[in-house]
Amino acid sequence: MTKRFSRKWSLALATLFLLVSVAGVAVSQTETGQISGKVTDPNGAVIPNATVVARNVNTNGERTVQANDSGEYTITNLQPGRYEVTATGGSFQPTKATVDLSVGAKTTVDFKMGLQQVAGEVNVVAAAGVEVNTTNAEMSNVVNTTQIRELPTVTRNRATCSDRDRYVRSRSTIYYRGT
Repeated sequence: MTKRFSRKWSLALATLFLLVSVAGVAVSQTETGQISGKVTDPNGAVIPNATVVARNVNTNGERTVQANDSGEYTITNLQPGRYEVTATGGSFQPTKATVDLSVGAKTTVDFKMGLQQVAGEVNVVAAAGVEVNTTNAEMSNVVNTTQIRELPTVTRNRATCSDRDRYVRSRSTIYYRGT
């Protein structure tokens, strides 16, 4: 009876071992793949919270994830096939990559996003009374009577400001020619 008992136990243990081994192999084989990577700018700095979309070209199914604060993303449980992966974020140009994903593959797609072109027009208007002299090195400015009156003088006498070589009076405006 002990031989029979040990033979039954041996057979049961062998069967159990075989089932556990097969189950382990079956679990380790997956039918899906994953795409992961990092999103950076032209200088190599990470772009946090960038949006990454993987679109299956054959089925048009999409999976969308956000990159973490380190600019890293992972898209899991993707069926095998060709994927168009697009990264967008902030003021950067959307960037695309095409990936062929096979069964159980873990593919890395790093994105280096360029800056978007800014379309716009800038108009520069000079303030009144300020002009840039591009013909010679002379500096001049228009000074009105109020500004002359408020100039600090040693004697507080306005007549001391009437030096004919430096000031020219025309109506109520005085033109100063500096050298």
